[in-house]
Amino acid sequence: MNELPPCTFGTPIIEYLNDPKTMKALNIPDDIPRGPDTTYQWDLCRSEKDLFYYTPGHQASQWIYEALKGKYRFLKYSGDIDAAVPTTGTKMWIDSMNLDILEDWRPYLVENESGEGQTMGGYIREYRGLTLGTIHGAGHMAPQFKPMETYHLIFNWLFEKPI
Repeated sequence: MNELPPCTFGTPIIEYLNDPKTMKALNIPDDIPRGPDTTYQWDLCRSEKDLFYYTPGHQASQWIYEALKGKYRFLKYSGDIDAAVPTTGTKMWIDSMNLDILEDWRPYLVENESGEGQTMGGYIREYRGLTLGTIHGAGHMAPQFKPMETYHLIFNWLFEKPI
């Protein structure tokens, strides 16, 4: 598509993934045509002429939860200043399922970068079978711009440690 969504900082990764040295390291064959007019140049967003198609659904992530609830624990996280997929929209579809709230909103803290104290990481709400977490001060690319807060949330949840 040769354009980036306004919420991303994608130019460095596009340049990196299209660099011949990177492609060689990833064992991408040399005989694949590359360039702005080919399908095989890596891009953050793809157009309809490309090999892969993405069709957004009206239910967003809700259908995944509904299909697999009771089989797995779920973590849904959202940057609290995400203008592309706002936390309010995520909260609305979760609330539409009328899940039991096990623990209402509470803040979580993470060690600050200096290691001398804690800073606000975001907020957590626990439902039966689903945890909703926010990443304070993060937009759509939470792991990119708030790595400590995102890491804390995801890995503590994965290893069933207190968030």
